[in-house]
Amino acid sequence: MKILESLEKYLLYAIVFLLPIAFLPTFANAFVPTKLAVLVFGIGLVLLIKSARVITSGKLELSVGSFDFPVLLLAAAYLLSTILRTPNKMDALFIPGGATALIGGALLYFLLNQLDKKSKEVASMLFFFSGIVFSVLLLLAGTQVLSKIPQLPAFMRTVAFNPAGGFLPAAIFLAVTIPVGIGLLLRERVSTRKIFLGAGMAV
Repeated sequence: MKILESLEKYLLYAIVFLLPIAFLPTFANAFVPTKLAVLVFGIGLVLLIKSARVITSGKLELSVGSFDFPVLLLAAAYLLSTILRTPNKMDALFIPGGATALIGGALLYFLLNQLDKKSKEVASMLFFFSGIVFSVLLLLAGTQVLSKIPQLPAFMRTVAFNPAGGFLPAAIFLAVTIPVGIGLLLRERVSTRKIFLGAGMAV
């Protein structure tokens, strides 16, 4: 039981960290399919492990949050819209996969909401650390450091490269990451971690 619980938690950590920065040059679009794959397969594995835990323990425990109903309502609206109204279901579910991304994001929210307070803080830290990695890659591309590495794919050697695949999603992600970093910085009591968080905010 403990092994399954730990595996579920670390898979959620991996999704939170990898989702913003995941990209693979093997796809025609290196960004969207990779992020959808991380989200869908990651959540699928977590739900499989959670089901195994429920079957072996014989009980299901759920934590509820203040935003559960609005998130559930939004996910249900997207699902019903995809089934009943969307003329091109392949676009909605796969590329660009707006419905899949939103429903997957809602499931990720509910799964993260089941973690205890300490685990949620770790997830927040990993999300912020993912933002730092994202920013470093953006700075390396902007200063043309990546363009000097011939082994990298051509799209990574452009000045406009960023792991989100566009400036608008990059700006939205960083706008969300900054308040998370401020919250972590204000709550942190260990001086070495404060320095790390401050340096991360600077990046």
